[in-house]
Amino acid sequence: MMKTLILAINSKYIHAALAPWYLKAAVRAYNEASVSFTKPLRFSQPSSAPRLIETHRGKKIFLQPKNFLLRRYNEASVTLSVPSRSSQPSLASRLIETHRGKKIFLQPKNFLLRRYNEASVSFTKPLRFSQPSSAPRLQSRLNPGRILLKEPEIFETNINRPAAEILTEIQQRQPELLAICCYIWNMTLVEELLAELPRLLPNCLIVLGGPEVSFNGQERLKELPMVDYVVCGEGEGPFVELLSLLARHSGCRAAADLAAIPGLAWRKGGLALQNPVAEAKGEPPDPFLPEYMEQLAGRMVYTETTRGCPFSCGFCLSGRRGNVRYFDLERAKGNLLKLAGSGSKTIKLVDRTFNCHPARSREIIRFSLAARNSGQIPADVCFHFEVAADLFDEETIELLQKAPDGLIQMEVGLQSFQEQTLAAVSRKTDLRKVKENFRELKKGNNIHLHLDLIAGLPEEDYETFGCSFDQAFDLQPHMLQLGFLKLLYGSRLRKQSSRYGIEFDARPPYTVRRTNWLNEADLAALKLCEDALDRLYNSGRFPATVNYLLAAGQVRPFQLFSDIGCFIGSSVGMALETYIGAILEFGGRLPGVDKAILRDCLVIDWLQTNHVGLLPRCLQVEDPLNGQVGRILERLDKQKGIAANASPALGTRRRYGFGLLYGRNQVQVAVADYCRPRPFLGNYPLNILGIDEVISG
Repeated sequence: MMKTLILAINSKYIHAALAPWYLKAAVRAYNEASVSFTKPLRFSQPSSAPRLIETHRGKKIFLQPKNFLLRRYNEASVTLSVPSRSSQPSLASRLIETHRGKKIFLQPKNFLLRRYNEASVSFTKPLRFSQPSSAPRLQSRLNPGRILLKEPEIFETNINRPAAEILTEIQQRQPELLAICCYIWNMTLVEELLAELPRLLPNCLIVLGGPEVSFNGQERLKELPMVDYVVCGEGEGPFVELLSLLARHSGCRAAADLAAIPGLAWRKGGLALQNPVAEAKGEPPDPFLPEYMEQLAGRMVYTETTRGCPFSCGFCLSGRRGNVRYFDLERAKGNLLKLAGSGSKTIKLVDRTFNCHPARSREIIRFSLAARNSGQIPADVCFHFEVAADLFDEETIELLQKAPDGLIQMEVGLQSFQEQTLAAVSRKTDLRKVKENFRELKKGNNIHLHLDLIAGLPEEDYETFGCSFDQAFDLQPHMLQLGFLKLLYGSRLRKQSSRYGIEFDARPPYTVRRTNWLNEADLAALKLCEDALDRLYNSGRFPATVNYLLAAGQVRPFQLFSDIGCFIGSSVGMALETYIGAILEFGGRLPGVDKAILRDCLVIDWLQTNHVGLLPRCLQVEDPLNGQVGRILERLDKQKGIAANASPALGTRRRYGFGLLYGRNQVQVAVADYCRPRPFLGNYPLNILGIDEVISG
């Protein structure tokens, strides 16, 4: 069997790849469909029984065989039930899942859950073999025209690792076929690896797939002579077909058969050919295999309940092929529960427009709320949805307003508030409804709301983009993401770039450099505005400071962040204390701003978001009151505790922090409580007391 390795290079270590597991699941599903059982497996000979069962504390439990025939036998042989006397039904429901109508075990690492599993299963009769130890081979047969494939190995890494290290690990595995998942964030590194692979693995076949090569497969083959195949479009089916074909022909290319694989780019007689991409139907195999769950290690996970998008935005690829396909709703719910119990804290649904089917999205939300309330979803787990705010109806908004704090994040991909810009990119949006619904969602203060803008779109210059920015900021999202247009392969805007005067980087991620409406200087200024926005607003570290600068300086939000970006420049690598000093200096030059009040705002923000308790040097003021107040607070804390019977948050050295405020008519004391962190808000409670109140005790 051909040894296949799938290479997944993630953008960050904390992200868990999903695409390679779809491919692995597709191969496993193909193998299972390739075998028929001639009669039920009944084992009467004890010689083979140890291969399936073991005795543990007097109970018979399953080994976890890697052979898929034995897995299928296990699933077909046992009915599992959770004892009704269980005092924790919510825990019990996390231990089992439904698979083809049978209940099978999750594989928990926690020893308490393992013991619960062991105690929950009994065999009504021993497993007996009716054939000798070779029974698994005798009791099954391959279906006509099928061949068993060796399941691929998956190698996950990230773009921050040196290419030489990744190449060494690939070479150590000695694959006969290497499949690489290609995206805009990893393509530069992929090409660096491809340049060396023929020298290290001269006989290894190389297959590329993923969105970065799906719309230019033929061109990629011409550019990259070391690549043998490119799988374009959804890859699960074509990838398995290719592996099956190569296995039947011992790795040799059979032109007639290759031409029948949908979406495959391949070579014939020195020419690069491209097969038509077939419209995908149905739903892909479930990628959340036991091996996937075991390797998560708390990382951010991705899942999807649909594929495709009802919109056809000119900058995006999601709506390019076919209509939206909705996956089985019960499978989607089961996967959400499975992932929620995996130890991962953030579960990101990559449905391109989660709420495009209101009733369906409402059912998933309702299910998530019920599961959280019953304890099936841990309190520290968050679901992230990408939504169109104007598609929410009143019933869904009312449901969302009942969600527990922190359970749901929503990312609204608005892109622009300019009607002519939205029309140019074929984005259909009811802007009035967007604002109305966004404000309703914000009222509950229970959902973390993101809002996205894209700079560089057609029909939007520096001033009109500033208007979009101000309108977006006025909605007060928890995060306002300012992104820059990427001219992706396969996107309509890439094909129409000359029409709009769009110039962009030749290398990934193909970022816009100028348009008919924005020149290089405009885009450079917007880049600095983005830097200031991320550091001041999106970080959540400076809410009091931002609000004061806007009110006292009487400036538009876009003007404020643009001016700060221009004043400070890029803050990449700049220490937080240095940045605070720069903000203090900037604000001191802004008409209408009282530097003492600005310093107070920075003190409040520092105490609420940094649990070290000590102020940075640029905010410190020499004052004997500091020592006096410090001693009083220490004495009060020892007597009754700033927070009674509470310990500081994990990683916090002190139970409280304080700072003196001088910007008002009298000296005040700001006291932050580090024993009661507020994870959803990302800060600590803070009280402001009069100096006389503190001194009097």
